Amino acid sequence: MSEQATISQGLDRPEPISLRAGPLRVDYDSGDLRYVKLGEREIVRRVYVAVRDRNWGTAPNRLSNTRIEQGADWFRITYDVESKQREIDFAWQAQIAGEANGTVTFAFEGQARGTFLKNRLGLVILHPIGECAGACPANLTQCGLTTTGGGLCCLTPAGGTATC
Repeated sequence: MSEQATISQGLDRPEPISLRAGPLRVDYDSGDLRYVKLGEREIVRRVYVAVRDRNWGTAPNRLSNTRIEQGADWFRITYDVESKQREIDFAWQAQIAGEANGTVTFAFEGQARGTFLKNRLGLVILHPIGECAGACPANLTQCGLTTTGGGLCCLTPAGGTATC
């Protein structure tokens, strides 16, 4: 599957794709993971990469070269992104994997193609307040960060083991 160029904050968006990672269900939506569920319980609302300028404005993400592979209980997604707005020019590549044991990994690596001031450049994880306030049945593990603008994050069902 391929998206030639989708602006993630625009109106021209393909329909979300439902995927499974063992006991987890998740929607892939133009570079974002949305509505991660364990059974009927939502444990993560959204995971995405944000590039924010010095005033907290978010640069739009222009996706290309999206590739999706999936089986009955696993998936792999890769795509390239340009985040550009005024002085911001950041190019990055994402790799998302969902494993049969319920582990979901979201990694990215990028490069600033110019100098710009930022307030945030990284993974954003939003939890559903009603379902997760005080008792979320999942473990979020920061498995590693790089100094070249990349990050890696793993999500496993409670009691599971992250092997990132």
